[in-house]
Amino acid sequence: MITSHHAFICYSDLDKEDCTELFIDYVNRDDLDYFEIEVFGIREARELINKAYRKPVAGKYKIITVKTTKITTEAEQAMLKILEEPPTSAIFFFIIPPDCFLLPTLRSRFLLYEHQFTNEDNKERFLINQEFTNFAEKKYKERMEIVTINITKKDEKWIFKMKEGLTLSVSKLKYKLKPSVLTKLNMILMTLNTRGASNKMLLEELALVLPEEIKL
Repeated sequence: MITSHHAFICYSDLDKEDCTELFIDYVNRDDLDYFEIEVFGIREARELINKAYRKPVAGKYKIITVKTTKITTEAEQAMLKILEEPPTSAIFFFIIPPDCFLLPTLRSRFLLYEHQFTNEDNKERFLINQEFTNFAEKKYKERMEIVTINITKKDEKWIFKMKEGLTLSVSKLKYKLKPSVLTKLNMILMTLNTRGASNKMLLEELALVLPEEIKL
């Protein structure tokens, strides 16, 4: 139920019409705000905060939806407080691709909304990919060999699959792993998405930090 929490992330391709259909049973149409922008920056974050503090036109809730491919660090920092202590009437719904990195402190404020896909291509793209699943299910030694092979080949597609898979799996594994392991995984993920980071070193660390033969 969408009103069970104040903030959700959806790794999907929902558009404005989809969102209206999804939320219309919970709020009045006039209380649906929708942002769609390639890069969600500080200006958009401030606008979102202003909208969140406005009372709903009708009913108990208003839903603010953001569809974007990237959220700037400044925007994330600006939203930390409102996502920690949101107005009781506001619900935030972010639609982002799996490789859109969020600061762990911001990501922890969201629940994952698992949309029921009708398009198999989208389902394959946005669910945890098989490449990462196979990697996670290996022993440490096998993982290290896989990293060496793909880094040597400079396989950018494989590297992207690792980043994508880690992004999606961190939220799914939060109840399975020790907090210290989750912290390390979040740090690896954050650094992997930093320009100039050493993919080889970080993926080797991932191979050793992720528990052996783990099922996702």
